[in-house]
Amino acid sequence: MNTFNNFFKRLFLYSPSTNYDFTLSESGNEDFNNLENPPSISLPNDTAIYPSLNDNLNYLKSKYNSLINSDIIFRPFQFKANGKTYNALFLGIDGMISSSLVNDFLLRPLINTNQNISTSKTNIKTNNGITMRKVKNFNLEDYIFDKLIPQNSISKVSNFEDVIMRISSGDCALFVDTLNLAFVVDVKGFESRGIDTPKNEIVIRGSQEAFVEKLRTNTSILRRIINSPEFIIEKSSVGKISNTNVAICYMKNIANPNLVAEVKYRLNNIDVDYVLSSRTS
Repeated sequence: MNTFNNFFKRLFLYSPSTNYDFTLSESGNEDFNNLENPPSISLPNDTAIYPSLNDNLNYLKSKYNSLINSDIIFRPFQFKANGKTYNALFLGIDGMISSSLVNDFLLRPLINTNQNISTSKTNIKTNNGITMRKVKNFNLEDYIFDKLIPQNSISKVSNFEDVIMRISSGDCALFVDTLNLAFVVDVKGFESRGIDTPKNEIVIRGSQEAFVEKLRTNTSILRRIINSPEFIIEKSSVGKISNTNVAICYMKNIANPNLVAEVKYRLNNIDVDYVLSSRTS
């Protein structure tokens, strides 16, 4: 009878083991070199952009987890320049970019261009009457930046860290095969709360416009009140995970430069994962 009972206890009852064959280091810094399967180390964010479009696409898909992320837009396309066809990639976040701006000022000028720009040629006459033709080499990077994208806010970025931060802020990125850089274009279009009256700090004679969640809207309110070129707005970020954009505002001709430098130093050394408000500790 005891043998029968012990058999059913082993079959249906589970008692967790209290002895294990591994130990945890008290310092938390284990030596992974002694493990048979060391953990995979992800690539750093500041990896330089590759000249190959396929390499850039694979890196970005891995970085953004494209198989499970539903709001990341990867839009490959082709365009012609100087008689050649180039592969390109558009990258943005759905809901943070304006589709009309992207279509009108980025994709349409690139895809619908019918210009077959050739290398510019200049005729030069020598002293003996012989006409020589000087050919200027075609530069794809300058051609896209200066002529092909009719957008007022465009910049060149050479590493993925800056690209990812700008995309998370509502910009988009354009990658072109054979170019080891990205064109970052300001096409922000996310919804934001309109400017309203202050709720918790009501004033009688002061401004009746309260700050909102959008940083650039807040800085524009300050610009309208302080109409001076000496008013400086410097951009920074706080939070290791959130990378929250912050603005350091001061009057250059009034503020103590040592105090401004101290503010910047303290902001850059805030060791927190995220910042939700000015009261975050």
